[in-house]
Amino acid sequence: VGLSLVSLLMAAEETPARFPFPLDAIGRRLESLFDPLPPELRIPPSSPPAPPLPPPRPPGLPPPSPPTPPQPPPAPPTPPPSPPPPPPRPPPPPRPPPPPLPSPPPSPLPPSPRNPPPRYRTPCEKCDQCQGLLADPRFIFRRMWGSQAWRQWKIGTGLAGSCFEWQRDSPGTWQSAQAYFMDTLLGKHCQTNWYEGNGGDLGRQDHFPTFEGPAPALLGFDEAIDHYCHAAGGHGGHARACISASLNILSLYGTRLPYNICRNFEWQVCAAKGLVPGQGGKGIIFSKAPKDLEFEGSPRLGQCSGYSQVDCVGEDGYATDSIFFLEVCLFSAICSNRQDLFRLRSGDEWECDLDEGAYWDLIEKLRTPPVGAWQR
Repeated sequence: VGLSLVSLLMAAEETPARFPFPLDAIGRRLESLFDPLPPELRIPPSSPPAPPLPPPRPPGLPPPSPPTPPQPPPAPPTPPPSPPPPPPRPPPPPRPPPPPLPSPPPSPLPPSPRNPPPRYRTPCEKCDQCQGLLADPRFIFRRMWGSQAWRQWKIGTGLAGSCFEWQRDSPGTWQSAQAYFMDTLLGKHCQTNWYEGNGGDLGRQDHFPTFEGPAPALLGFDEAIDHYCHAAGGHGGHARACISASLNILSLYGTRLPYNICRNFEWQVCAAKGLVPGQGGKGIIFSKAPKDLEFEGSPRLGQCSGYSQVDCVGEDGYATDSIFFLEVCLFSAICSNRQDLFRLRSGDEWECDLDEGAYWDLIEKLRTPPVGAWQR
């Protein structure tokens, strides 16, 4: 029986439409007969049972419409196409190379000194002498900075008795001493007519002399300056002889801008910086060699020797010979090449290597008013 049922089951799987018995019933029957079936006789799981056949239709009815197959879900709307990306920005054109910098003009060669001095680096006795005399508040050098033209700095007047605290072109108007020292170092007043007060156009405030060539600054005793300028081809009086020989001197004689040692020191610093009008460089010449000056026991220092606009007898004024001694010592104080200064010969052209530190060291000495009786 079992074999017959198996044969029926196999036939039903091959032709299910013609077999009137449900397959699952036959399978359950087989399981009851062969429990458990050997593995080789078990029926593999079948596909899901076929749906039951519809009942027979009455005659005369039209065949039913085939079932509508399920419609697939509507496709999602197609998004509008994205706009095309903008075309890539073209790269900027290459920047043209900068134009080549113009070559700097060649530096003008400094004027050749008329007699270039030799360079020495030996101990300087006269430098030390000058330092001591400038530092001494009892020596004539300190008294020569008075506020009035050609007058000494009075004892007991403090800085107000000096020319440091009074404006250069308004002697009755106060200024700070520090303003004077700073203006002098910066060369604020270098573009001055340093011949103001002379006769004719030369002495006008707004006039500047005309030189035929570079005009180095010239210093010395008055008679040595006159001799040097005439020997260099100059003609005329003191100032005009030097101008015609292309030499610059300090020659203030006016009342609007009166002479005093403050104006003298301004002119010296301007000469050291090469800023005296017409100087054409930094050249400085001494008509009397500084090495030939005698600071001890000289009858020309601290005496009424030379020119003065006031009576310089006693302790009231000073004269031009003392001014030249002071000028040499001031250059010795503010120039780092001071040793060369005392190796010069008359007529040698020299340049001051201005030392700002040494300048302010000097100022600290000059700010101390004179004291006591003058000692030579």
